[in-house]
Amino acid sequence: MSWYYEHPERFPATIRRALPAAGTVLRDAYEIIEPLYICGTEVCCHGQRLSDGEHCLLLGLLPLHWCSVAPDGSFVPYHEDAANAWDAIRKYAFRRLCKLLDHLDEDGIPPIRDGFEALGTVWYVTPFAETKPLSAQMQVGLLSPQEATEQLSPLLNTLAGLHDASIFHGMLTADCIRSRENKLELQGWLDFEQLPAEAPSEDVRAVSLLLLQMMTGHTCWHDKAVSALPAPIQNALYNGIHDPSMTIDTLWNQLHAKHPAKRVKPEYLHAQYPSLLGKVCSPVVTAVFCVCCLVTPPFFWKLSTGKIGVQPAAQTLDDVAYSLGKNEVQLPEVLYLSQDEAVQQLEALGLNVLLATRVDNPVIPENQVLMQSPDAGAVLKAGDTVTLTVSDGWSNYVPDVCGLPFEQAKSKLEELGFIVESEEKPSADDAPGTVIRQSKKADTQLQRDSRIKLIVSLGRDDLDVSKTETIGDYVGTEFEKAREELSQMHLYAMQVETVYNPDVPAGIIISQDIAPGKQVAQGTVINMTVSKGVETVRVPSVIHASAANAKQLLIDAKLHPIIVYVSNAEYANDVILSQSITKGSLVAVGTDVILEASVGRGSYVLSTGGWSGNPLPTFVTEESTEESSETSDIMTDTDMTETTEAPDPTEEPLTDAPTVPDFTELTEESTESQELTAPPLLIE
Repeated sequence: MSWYYEHPERFPATIRRALPAAGTVLRDAYEIIEPLYICGTEVCCHGQRLSDGEHCLLLGLLPLHWCSVAPDGSFVPYHEDAANAWDAIRKYAFRRLCKLLDHLDEDGIPPIRDGFEALGTVWYVTPFAETKPLSAQMQVGLLSPQEATEQLSPLLNTLAGLHDASIFHGMLTADCIRSRENKLELQGWLDFEQLPAEAPSEDVRAVSLLLLQMMTGHTCWHDKAVSALPAPIQNALYNGIHDPSMTIDTLWNQLHAKHPAKRVKPEYLHAQYPSLLGKVCSPVVTAVFCVCCLVTPPFFWKLSTGKIGVQPAAQTLDDVAYSLGKNEVQLPEVLYLSQDEAVQQLEALGLNVLLATRVDNPVIPENQVLMQSPDAGAVLKAGDTVTLTVSDGWSNYVPDVCGLPFEQAKSKLEELGFIVESEEKPSADDAPGTVIRQSKKADTQLQRDSRIKLIVSLGRDDLDVSKTETIGDYVGTEFEKAREELSQMHLYAMQVETVYNPDVPAGIIISQDIAPGKQVAQGTVINMTVSKGVETVRVPSVIHASAANAKQLLIDAKLHPIIVYVSNAEYANDVILSQSITKGSLVAVGTDVILEASVGRGSYVLSTGGWSGNPLPTFVTEESTEESSETSDIMTDTDMTETTEAPDPTEEPLTDAPTVPDFTELTEESTESQELTAPPLLIE
């Protein structure tokens, strides 16, 4: 994943959300004034050094591959695997910056004044100057071979020196080569999607492709496109693109040679005839094949296998097509598609889809694909599984903070990512500093950084502190009733703590900090602990997850999963098709959530054993239906993800066709292993 945007107003929302805001201070030394451009995965910002006010360029790695943005603007890895990958990338980038500090005398490297880590990523500082990418210059028009090589010659010299010091760029593009005061320099030292190989071949190939584009306008090799170039230039660029052993010095020498260098043989052709026998037989086979092509009638040729004739490698490179074998598909990229759209697209190719997990993400909208495994471009066989990680967005449900002290309410809302605003108003019933109202109703789902306004009580102004009142016993009383009663006595009730208590109904006072019968002055605040009743949790979404992952997600949410297998012709075995309680619903801890899981393509359910939450489905494939009359009780152990204890053989079998039981009424005794020995039942 990489981007290039020269103008901040054109940045997509995903990038704008991740950019540090103007005024952000890095390492207590540099202040960001405004973003300038995005190149690859590197962001460049106009900044200012706080010590002396000097303007500078602040360049930082934008790690949206591995991280999301926390409310404080720092980058946080998505999960443990991403954290490990990001840790390695960050350390590598910082080590490379340290290496570059020893080579600042190179013309093609911007003067690096400082390098450090801030906001969870890596930054480096260069002097401020307006720069333009090489890609902007290339849009003006084509250059002659002499003009192109002269323009890039300082850059080639810089790369040669860096390669001698074992420093490689790894992601050279026309956008990361920028012109500063009419001199080309390399940026993008933080720009790589993975750890680059410790070899110069990628840089040589990138420079060769840049020269090809500057001379011909083409971004890949094509014989017709380079036919007008001098032969030495043609062969030098060809070797630079296709020879992994090429160095910058060798490329330079071949570009300026009087006679063209010999073209290398592409590696994929070497691999076709690795043995001596193959090398001997190859010319013979080629000759026979060519003769057949000449003497075979055209209609017979059309009925042949369709293989193209053997031509010189240089003439076929641009047209090489890697055909897929039978039942093979090339995995498309489904990143940022909606979950349903991605599943539909992959299922249409005959692939199985599993949802690994859903993760909070401030950049990618809810229900869009965040990661896929394997990566796009992989060749898979029909029936292979593609695992998707889906964004859960960056939203939260608003809690009820009315009656809480303002600081406690503010802290609670800010922990969920909301921005809190406040306004004070007099109130006769509420203690000073207590939240009277909130602008967003409780249980409303809002995006992170949404603003919530709290109305805070100033208390009452008719108090006479010389008068005293007697405190009553309010334990077991509804908080609202106690608050009204104390208000009439010019006293305040404050709900300082709420706790889950299954034995005490919600809203009932559990304790008070001032003992009953004590005399207190008017205006005294009685702090109370109030019950929230039975503990509740929100139900996560597990649709399209594997049965094992779905079960674990629900267990982690303190819910009780019950998996029921059903026939399905579209989804793979063990994929969750539906859940009985929708995502986001607020339910009591331990609530049963019934999940319907697919038994896989070409199979259907014969029995409904194991309604205890550990199902024991019997699967029969379409291929075996002809044999079902002889062996009606076929059990495929490999299709079951879970097993239970053997049923009691003495249990009396059912005589009537079984029906789906009511899960909500199951007791512990009735959820023990049972055997349904009724006739086969197909659950739709």
